[in-house]
Amino acid sequence: MPAFNLDQELDTLYGNHVLPHTGIVHTVHAVRAPSGRLHALRIDENAPRSETDWFVLSLCRARADAVLTSAENLRREPRLVHTLTGPWAPRLRFHRTDILAKPSLACAILTRSGNLPTDHPVWSDGTRKLLLCAPAAETALRTRFADQAEVIPVPDLNAAAACALLTQLGLPLISVEAGPSTAAGLYTGPTRVSELWLTLWENAASDAALAGALPDDATLFAGLARVGASVREEHGQRFRFEQWRRVEAI
Repeated sequence: MPAFNLDQELDTLYGNHVLPHTGIVHTVHAVRAPSGRLHALRIDENAPRSETDWFVLSLCRARADAVLTSAENLRREPRLVHTLTGPWAPRLRFHRTDILAKPSLACAILTRSGNLPTDHPVWSDGTRKLLLCAPAAETALRTRFADQAEVIPVPDLNAAAACALLTQLGLPLISVEAGPSTAAGLYTGPTRVSELWLTLWENAASDAALAGALPDDATLFAGLARVGASVREEHGQRFRFEQWRRVEAI
């Protein structure tokens, strides 16, 4: 298979070819509520389909050293896996293994309660599993998942502490795919997010399409600059794709 050159797709999507090699990339598919507040889009059978949004998420996974998700995400998305799928998958796998020479993706699951579904397909998706847990949940999780995951207790567990630990473990590029309540801590104070890859569904949305609220715009975009954007029509729906980067990195 020839080398996978992302330039053409990134030209039309974001208008630039610069992709991070380290740091924290937050990928989120969002919609504005009538109040004007951005909410994560609820992922269910009624969610609008966008192959481009899947490409964006897949690209981030293909380049990342670790994905940070949460037990809540597993409970909300019973079919969630981190395997590369879809028409871009073969070329993205080639990009990861042959161009970037990266090993298997690590999947870090943040859990305070230890309430994890044992029959979830994520356990067999081929990624290295790290359970980042509150110390009180460590013993029970080691008993339940001894053969499936590395259990790592983290005092004062939150997304920022989890990302710091993953970096210390030699996983320098982290894709955050957690819900808004988990990811919000990355935006408090000076933002810890290196890049925000934001998909905005621009059609009118009912309350049923809304998941949790993202930080307000002033907090979400503080310290970030939009470095690329495009609009696409897919399946009769309108989507806006934006790439935001921490100002100090520009």
